[in-house]
Parts: sequence; structure tokens; C-alpha cells
Amino acid sequence: MLNNNTNTRTTIHNKPTRLPHTPFSFFSLQLRYFSFLRYTFCLAMQLQFTNYNFTITCNSSNDFCPKDGEAVLEFYNVNELTWYANLMASLGFVIGLRLLAYYFVRRSASRFDHSI
Repeated sequence: MLNNNTNTRTTIHNKPTRLPHTPFSFFSLQLRYFSFLRYTFCLAMQLQFTNYNFTITCNSSNDFCPKDGEAVLEFYNVNELTWYANLMASLGFVIGLRLLAYYFVRRSASRFDHSI
């Protein structure tokens, strides 16, 4: 489990250990902004759990026991952008990827056009 405040990971024995830093760790952290799944997941979580109150019976063995929907959103760290910004990013990915696919299909189709 990752702690949100630090770059540490809690192991089974609840002892924090440092995450390994590699030369590519910066790029792996930045790649999440190029994933349409991230924006779609954040959008779905925000629409589901914003202003949502529920009751959960918590045992002492539970590591995470949310009191409301906002606690769930904070746990998954999906409040970086608002829901409409996530929606616009998702729609931007859909439109952009479809235009890119259209361009490549048109470009490859011109090589196989023998009607001239």
C-alpha cells in the first residue's frame, strides 16, 4: 500500500520501505497523464462517490474503513482534476485517437489504390 504523503510503501508487517528510484521512474510517473483509462476511472469514481454517505461496519482487522465517499476519493487520489475536466480529457482522447486512426487508414489506403 502506498502512502499518499511520502514515497514509501507499507509492507505486510507495516514497516515502511522506500520505493526504488530508477532513471526511468520520472517517466513512469508522467506516463499516467497519457492514459485515457486514468481519466475515465477518475471520472467514474467521482461521479459514484461524490456526496455519497454510506455505513460500513469496520473490524479492527480492516486497513481502510471509509466514513463517506470523500474518504474513498482521497484514498484512490482521484481528486486531482474536477469531473468535467476528466470528462473533457476522456473525450479529447476519443476524438484524438479516432482522428489519428483515420489519418493512418487514409494514408495506407492511398498506397493500395490501383484505380488510377
